[in-house]
Amino acid sequence: MSPYRYAFGDETGDPGFAFERGSTRYWAAILLLLNDPEPLRQRIAYLHSELDIPLQVEFKFHKTSDGNRLAFLTALRPYPFAGYALIVDKTQLPSGWRGIRDVSLYTTSFTELIMRIPQGELRETIMILDQFGAPDAVLRELRGRLRWQDLPPVSRLFKKILLKRSRGETLIQCADMVLGALMRETNAGDGRFFNPVRDKIVVWRL
Repeated sequence: MSPYRYAFGDETGDPGFAFERGSTRYWAAILLLLNDPEPLRQRIAYLHSELDIPLQVEFKFHKTSDGNRLAFLTALRPYPFAGYALIVDKTQLPSGWRGIRDVSLYTTSFTELIMRIPQGELRETIMILDQFGAPDAVLRELRGRLRWQDLPPVSRLFKKILLKRSRGETLIQCADMVLGALMRETNAGDGRFFNPVRDKIVVWRL
């Protein structure tokens, strides 16, 4: 398989472990891999018009109505992309994880996800992740974790690694919507939103 040129990522969940104070049970990360993001950007721009939603309004799963969620995820289905997701059940992690910092959970989960992607699908890929924490510190820690794994050099895997706000990047919004649909199924057993893209997404669980 030829490597994908782009990877767009997002995460969801509370990174804390204070379950008695409302921390979420699950933390999850996703990467959508594709070669040309422009057709999908254009499709989502047109979807704004179809749904009478201003272009400046960001699609986020938890803020989107059920009807618009289904329209969005159905619109993604014809486009050529592959998705990989990792769901972490924090209640099942070893006790040593309980003191992990927020940034470390973020970088560890994306590193674990990247390690599981089939060899050859990433090479000089531009990876764009939803902004989390202090960008310079997050990128430094993520690159450091990747260097310690049994992977090709980071410079061979990724041409660039960037953090961007989802408001300015439609493909991060796509990742958010797909991951939100997956977590709705995980948390509530409601798979109707995930069904349109189910056969495009490989899901691993920890």
